[in-house]
Formats: sequence, structure tokens, C-alpha cells
Amino acid sequence: MSWLFPYHTYNRKTLIDERVAPYIGENHKIEVIRYCVRGNNLWKLTELTMPDGKVERFIALDMMQKSGGTWGYKDLDDGCGPFYYNCPLSYVDACTETTHKTANHWREQVRKYWAERKAA
Repeated sequence: MSWLFPYHTYNRKTLIDERVAPYIGENHKIEVIRYCVRGNNLWKLTELTMPDGKVERFIALDMMQKSGGTWGYKDLDDGCGPFYYNCPLSYVDACTETTHKTANHWREQVRKYWAERKAA
């Protein structure tokens, strides 16, 4: 997974607006239900709807950075184990249950991160 730098994203707001816009394809629809920005991390609670009506919610992370005057991103989902844990806990709680080992491990690490912050 590499970084993508669209030629027209000269500011961060444009990049964020594009990354949270709905996508409707031939085989599925993707909508961002909620999002927040923490530093240069764009966290998204994302809903995937299949043609048969099946709906799945998962977390996506767009790591953002500026290079050469243009903003770009590297997109990951919770199945990639993004190794950043400041995702809102409410997003994790709103996800569809999964059997994906990496996603479940990552979600537990997010819960642990917030539990430790609360205890401090």
C-alpha cells in the first residue's frame, strides 16, 4: 500500500471532503457514517452495502501528509492493523462483528489504548 497524491488536492480540506464522500459502484456502495481528524489521521466509520442488501461496518484510516505542495493519503482499514490506536472508541463499538483476526486484534488494542488513557 503506497501513498497517493491526487494532483488537485492542494489543501487538506479538499482531500478530507473527497475521502469522506459516498461512493456508488456497480457492485457496492460505500458511505462514511462518521469521521474525525486526529493530527494527520482521518478516521472513518464506514458502511459497505452489497447488492443483496448485506451491510457491513468497519473502520478506515487515511493517513494524510503534504508533499510538494499537494496533500496525499495512505488508506488502510482495520483488517490491515493500522497500528494507530487513537480511533474513537464509539467507532469500534459501531462496527460489524468480524472473524478477521487482524481486525479483531486491532479493535482490542484500541479498547486497551482508551482504557489506559482513562485510568491515567
